[in-house]
Amino acid sequence: MKNPPFLGWSPMRHWTDSKIQVHAFYCVLALLLTSLLQWEARKSEPLSVNRLREELAGIQETLVVFPRRRGQQQFPTATRLTHMSGLQQRLFTALGLDRHASAAR
Repeated sequence: MKNPPFLGWSPMRHWTDSKIQVHAFYCVLALLLTSLLQWEARKSEPLSVNRLREELAGIQETLVVFPRRRGQQQFPTATRLTHMSGLQQRLFTALGLDRHASAAR
């Protein structure tokens, strides 16, 4: 909670009690979800939260749109995952992210 770029409480641009409560709820929810993610990843890779975030941020999915040929109604598309390092691949598998990737289906 003391790392502002990660899970900072501020800046909080709310003045009403209900909006401040929702902001606090989102901060606590983010902390909980991050802790669960780190707990799950720790089974295979013991990493700090910041390192885990950096590694997972490097995994991206790209949509490739091909030119339409005569007679085709839609543009043909394909999805591809970016190249992953060994650590990223292990995290990808350990966290079950393949079920969310279009290219892995």
